[in-house]
Amino acid sequence: VGSANLVFTTGNPLPADGKIILEFPTTFHAVAATSATKVSGIDGTIAASTTGRVVTITRSGGSEITAGTEVTVTIPSVTNQKFAGSSGAFVALYTTISSGAKIDEATSGSSTLPPAVTFTPSTFGGVGSTVTPASLVAGGTGSADLVFTTGNPIPADGKIVVEFPTTFVAVSASAATAGSGIDGSLTASTSGRAVTITRSGDGAVIDAGTEVTITIPSITNQKYEGSSGVFVALKTTLSDGSTRIDEATSATSTLPSAVTFTPSTFGGIATTVTPASLVAGASGNAVLVFTTENPIPADGKIVVEFPTTFHAIATTAATPGAGIDGNLAASSTGRAVTITRSGGSEIAAGVSVTITLPSVTNQKYEGSSGVFVDLKTTLSDGSTRIDQATAGSSTLPSAVVFTPSGFSGVTPTLVPVSSVAGEATSLEVTFRTANPWPRDGKLIFTMPNTFHSKIDNSQLVSNLNNVDGTMSATITGTGPWTLTCTRSSDGSEVAAGVDVTLRVRTRLYNQKFEGASGAFPLIKTTLADGTTAIDESSAEADAIGGIPGSITFTPSGWGGTTPTVVPVSLIAGAVTDATVTFTTANPWTADGKLIFEVPDTFTNVGAASVAITSGVDGTFTVAQTGTTTVLASTLKTAGGPWVVTITRAGDGATVATGTQVVIVLTDVTNQQHEGSSGTFPLFKTTLADGTTAIDESSSEADAVGIVPPAVTFTPSGWGGTTPSIVPVSMIAGAVTDATVTFTTGNPWTADGKLIFEVPDTFTNVGAASVAITSGIDGTFAVAQTGTTTTLASTLKTAGGSWVVTITR
Repeated sequence: VGSANLVFTTGNPLPADGKIILEFPTTFHAVAATSATKVSGIDGTIAASTTGRVVTITRSGGSEITAGTEVTVTIPSVTNQKFAGSSGAFVALYTTISSGAKIDEATSGSSTLPPAVTFTPSTFGGVGSTVTPASLVAGGTGSADLVFTTGNPIPADGKIVVEFPTTFVAVSASAATAGSGIDGSLTASTSGRAVTITRSGDGAVIDAGTEVTITIPSITNQKYEGSSGVFVALKTTLSDGSTRIDEATSATSTLPSAVTFTPSTFGGIATTVTPASLVAGASGNAVLVFTTENPIPADGKIVVEFPTTFHAIATTAATPGAGIDGNLAASSTGRAVTITRSGGSEIAAGVSVTITLPSVTNQKYEGSSGVFVDLKTTLSDGSTRIDQATAGSSTLPSAVVFTPSGFSGVTPTLVPVSSVAGEATSLEVTFRTANPWPRDGKLIFTMPNTFHSKIDNSQLVSNLNNVDGTMSATITGTGPWTLTCTRSSDGSEVAAGVDVTLRVRTRLYNQKFEGASGAFPLIKTTLADGTTAIDESSAEADAIGGIPGSITFTPSGWGGTTPTVVPVSLIAGAVTDATVTFTTANPWTADGKLIFEVPDTFTNVGAASVAITSGVDGTFTVAQTGTTTVLASTLKTAGGPWVVTITRAGDGATVATGTQVVIVLTDVTNQQHEGSSGTFPLFKTTLADGTTAIDESSSEADAVGIVPPAVTFTPSGWGGTTPSIVPVSMIAGAVTDATVTFTTGNPWTADGKLIFEVPDTFTNVGAASVAITSGIDGTFAVAQTGTTTTLASTLKTAGGSWVVTITR
């Protein structure tokens, strides 16, 4: 809508009150001039009126316009036709005198009628239009909403044409859905990426200035991120499809703007990165698996960024697996690996792809790696994303959970400095690091509940090998016991593969009897938090280290005292009680046993009861085992040794450490001659099983106690009778036999001797044989020693005494 300039040249003069009549073609939408404006070649005043599309301009107050004058008049309120194209020639133009008689008249034959004017389409009123896909994800398929504001009316059978940029993969709309600002039914057809929407004539004309929304289906976005580029065309037309009503242009910024696509997210399918080993610190391959949502070109790239918890990524190659062909090259920057394709074909959408990445080093401690930082596929430029995994779509490779390493496959050891039962000792802890042990890390190990009560909490740690700085230690529990050694950050990190030895004063007693401690159920190095394991041996399912083996405790040795077994009578052959004395180094249980061995020098052990006790209460049973004594004419010919077992009946109290115990055992027969019994080769207290020693003295290698010493027997005294040596003749100076009489207190062996001394009051002893015997058989030899008798005139002056030996 605006003015139109009428320009003509007078063929004849135009009087001062003359008129100019112009009739517009019917294609003009409206002519409503009620005034006109002089421009050139005309003076005075002019008035105007309009009937239909005929405008009459009337002069007044001016001078005659001479022939041959070019006149220009501006006519306002002219509304152009509502579509592009030719208006057609003007219908009439003539000048008249005031009465209406024509002066000049334009005709088509003279080609003086104003020619047709050609209208261009409007540009949607200068209002920008938009095309918005329902999804802006690369490769997405769905509808797109077209929104525009009419610059001119769209007839009920008009058309709307929109052409998508070539970046869109496909446009295959065969229908359209009317939204706001438009009624009636719509049909659609597609040619290439141009969609023509046709109104079916059953709706109303859409007025100028109306915002129209139409939904177009079956649109497939470009297959990678970035701008689509500005839309190619948008126009409204008459029903012929070619006569434009509105047309968007780049100059007027009315073409639908480019849309920006985001990368797809692997179809919402989770991706994975799985290291070949989940052991902390392990180095090896990792397998990347993802499913394409959009194709990867033959020269495309795949980028995966590992979490910073991974120790190192040094991938310089990659191996294609399922779903990918051609060659792969790889490079690493930090923890990001870029895999570049070459020599293969495009990978279609929806393909599961597997790629193996070498030289991946796991984090150096147990726990979650954290979600992977990035995974994307790109065009060859490496920056234009095709698919990208995101946390929001749960498509980033999930965290992997690492298990602790296992001390480089070397089983740690915990060895007590002393393995003697009941002693308070230190432990030497030795292990080989498979992963570094930080300067503020901890060593935690559990001691089995076979160890005994805590002395106090003053643990000390000594660094013996390959670890520096100071350490503190604490102990918790009531059995089993957990001991935590904490590095104080004043040393250096212990590298992987280092053999470390610590000595820890645990302040615990060893178990109170011999035998296995049981395995140490846990040993691990950790970060400063004390829970995140670095290396670990335990019963946990994820621990691969060997558990430190059981240690074997040896029996204690009576606290350094020597036990004794002493007969009440030491006279050879006496049947007597024996006093058993010992001091406990470890407690003796109420159902425990005392076991000792009596050497076979004794004649017999018939012990069946305990007579007297001290330092121990309750009742006892006594048993012995050994070879039964055999006597021949009261002489022991076989028997022993004997193992005596005194069993506590469980009705007394435990005998505490450091208690002197005295037990008097009945019915022991001493050896039948004077001399040493020999040591008692075994002496021990045990648990109720009779085998697990508490304190022990024996010849076993692990026994530290001293065996009970030998006892020394004295000879018996002829059964309480007095032996006699009486000459047959009592006459002085007589040479006579002597009768030797005695009663044996112990058997006299068949090869034994009788030895007696004859005083030097006798003149001479020349005995060389035995004349008569009683109570004895066999033959004899007789010898004597002494000073030879000297006679002077038959008077003895020297000689004697004589020792006579009668040998059977």
